[in-house]
Amino acid sequence: MTNEYKTIIAAILTFTSLVFALFVGQLLWGIIAALMIISLLIFSRLLSGNAKTEEQAFEELEVCVLTNSSIYKVPTFFVGIPIIVVLGELGSKYESVFLAEHEGKEVTVIYPGICSVMKDDRLKIRGIDIDGKKAGVTGKCLKASSVMNLRG
Repeated sequence: MTNEYKTIIAAILTFTSLVFALFVGQLLWGIIAALMIISLLIFSRLLSGNAKTEEQAFEELEVCVLTNSSIYKVPTFFVGIPIIVVLGELGSKYESVFLAEHEGKEVTVIYPGICSVMKDDRLKIRGIDIDGKKAGVTGKCLKASSVMNLRG
């Protein structure tokens, strides 16, 4: 073998090892970034849990439904591995939203799950009064824990 071929083989091996090192480095950075994000999520949940130590009172309302319920699929978490293309899975849950009338005022009701109600239904709702701005609505907002249809 001549020196030219040895130089070409050495260059190919060097290039291959650099590509492999780049791949391994990218994989390690992806794992480190994922661990950092997971730790931030855990710490933020712990801190938000400590801030809400005060007990919130459950309200029980009898309401008349103004709109049909809308059911949305809300993403909750993502688990994935960044290898050139991100491979992963998106977890989600269902959430129902409808507008109701209580004592002449409109109340936006958010139910974590599937709750199919129709306009003009009479309901008995038990839930927590939450800040409407956090939910993206104006006015009173109720996060329901149970919904019972009074019409049967």
